[in-house]
Amino acid sequence: MLQETPQSYDEKSKKMVQSSYVDHVKFRLMYAEKAYKDVQALSETEETKPMIEASRDLFGYTIDKEKNGYLSIAAMKDAHVADDSIKLAAVRFEQLYQDAFSEKYKKLMELGKVYADKHHIKVEFHKF
Repeated sequence: MLQETPQSYDEKSKKMVQSSYVDHVKFRLMYAEKAYKDVQALSETEETKPMIEASRDLFGYTIDKEKNGYLSIAAMKDAHVADDSIKLAAVRFEQLYQDAFSEKYKKLMELGKVYADKHHIKVEFHKF
């Protein structure tokens, strides 16, 4: 995310515009938080409850870690901190959070695949 040219949505021009890295991360978080609210509002059935709970768990974890990890790294990019320091912070972030993210993602995809197969829903599942 922090290797991209930072952009965020400009409400006045209704276009994506170049921004700071912090604003770019906040922009992406805004959409993740909206999706999280949509997932939180889903009605559960006995069949869908495990999948919805896994989705809530993944979204909540991801948003929290992006706020506590990516935002600080984005601030480093905006402050023009040395690339080596930024890379080190990014590696540490990945080491701390990637395994838990992968497990949560894998669980959700497994539950989603079972549900999709049972209901004959054609879905492509991506691996991280």
